[in-house]
Amino acid sequence: MSTVISLDAFIPFTHGFLLNMSAIMALGPQNLFVLRQGLHRRHAFIAAGVSTLAEIVLATLAIGGMGTLIASSSAFVMMATVAGVAFLTGYGLCLLRSARRSAGDIPECRVSGCMLRAGAVVAAALSVAFLNPSAYVDMVLVLTPAASQLPASQRFLFGAGAVLAACVWFFGLSYGARLFEGFLKRPGSASILDRLSGWMMIGMAAMLAWRQA
Repeated sequence: MSTVISLDAFIPFTHGFLLNMSAIMALGPQNLFVLRQGLHRRHAFIAAGVSTLAEIVLATLAIGGMGTLIASSSAFVMMATVAGVAFLTGYGLCLLRSARRSAGDIPECRVSGCMLRAGAVVAAALSVAFLNPSAYVDMVLVLTPAASQLPASQRFLFGAGAVLAACVWFFGLSYGARLFEGFLKRPGSASILDRLSGWMMIGMAAMLAWRQA
């Protein structure tokens, strides 16, 4: 009996973990943001923690069946798109301005003047999580259909697995980025990272605008 119970708990938990992990691993503004904060050691814990909490909210909405309702609102999708495009464009321009600073400065001092304050990191983490319409599309296409096929008694375990995946991924991404700390010590490396991140943010903003047009 205990073996059956264990398997009944393990299967939906593992399903939720693997499914959400596959969804959040794709390169996007949220992962890029968390990675960059980890690389520069600027409130890395806050960036990963807030991103995980945001994922908990999205997973709860998806498993509760609210994902389809949210995504079906054209007004909501439009507002999220406009806000997301504005934020990503502004953040990208901020990074490009940072990249133009003197390459002779110490990276840790000149890195991302945009993200030195904890409050700014929290706001940015929430923005890249909730102002990205793709997050709601993934929620509807990935988590909601899978959760709806499970009995109510197993949805909590499915959700717990999805949340654990987010926690493992974001904290692993944030603190694992420090393995590349040697790269940042090279002359001009911080400027290259800022420039690459800035153009990626602006490119993602353009893609969001194009999809909504």
